[in-house]
Amino acid sequence: MKQLAFLGLVSLIATTGCTVTTTSSDIVTVTWDQSYCTDGAASVVISFDGSGYSDSVDCTAGTTTYVLDSAYGYHELQAYLEDSTGAAISDTYSRTSISDGDTVQLTFATVGATDIGTLDLTWTIDGGSAASGCSAHSAVYAEIDVTVDSSTTVYTANCTDGDAGYSIPLPIGSYSATVTLNEQSNTPVTTQGSVTFDITAGTSVPATFDFNSASFLAGFQ
Repeated sequence: MKQLAFLGLVSLIATTGCTVTTTSSDIVTVTWDQSYCTDGAASVVISFDGSGYSDSVDCTAGTTTYVLDSAYGYHELQAYLEDSTGAAISDTYSRTSISDGDTVQLTFATVGATDIGTLDLTWTIDGGSAASGCSAHSAVYAEIDVTVDSSTTVYTANCTDGDAGYSIPLPIGSYSATVTLNEQSNTPVTTQGSVTFDITAGTSVPATFDFNSASFLAGFQ
C-alpha cells in the first residue's frame, strides 16, 4: 500500500498485513479506456496536487482507487500516458476539483509519440529558490493556464515545484500559457506571468518565470 501522510491520500493496493478501513464515500476511483493500451500506452501516470503525489499504473488495469483525506478539502488531478520507455505519448488530462466519492474517467484527445511534445516550466521568486520564496509569500500552488485554439486547460502544481520543474505533455500546436501563484484557497497572490510557444513532436520547450516583489499582490509582498 502507498500511504502519503502529508496529503492524507492512499492508493488502495493489496499488501500483506496492511488494512485500510474506509467507506465508499472516501474513495476516489480513476478509470480509463483500455484501448489506449493498444495505441502504445504501457502505463498511466496520475498525479494529485502537482508533485504532491504521483503514481504510475499499468495501462491494462483500466482503473485504480485512492482514499482522500476529507479534511484536506479538495484535490487536483493530472494524468497522461507513457510508453514502455517512460516517454509521454498523450496530452495531459486535468481536473481541478476532486472530492470524496468521485469517479474520474480519464480521456486523452491525442495519443501517439509522434504527436506529443512537452512544456517544461520552472519559476523563481525574486531570482531565488521557489522553496523558500513560496513560504515567505504564502504561496502554495502554481496555477498554469494553457490555451490553444481558444480552449484553455488549467493545471495545478505545488509552488515549490518551480525549483525542480513541472512538465506538461501537450499535442503539437501553437500555445500561450500563464502562470499565477496562489495561496491555499487558490486565491492569487501574484499577477500572471505569460509566454507563447510552439510544441513539436518529441521536443521539450523550456519556459522560466521570475516572480519579483512587484509581482506580488498587496498583503503578500
